[in-house]
Amino acid sequence: MTAHGIENGQEYREAPRTVSMLVGGDPAPGSPHGDRLVALMRLIA
Repeated sequence: MTAHGIENGQEYREAPRTVSMLVGGDPAPGSPHGDRLVALMRLIA
């Protein structure tokens, strides 16, 4: 997975919604969705 920073206000506003969606899906650690969840949480924390 290629990660990039949150680059604008729209991405920052969308990030919590994406995190919520990913958490609701209960992704397995190390899966693509699990990795994306961890990366987004680090960016918005």
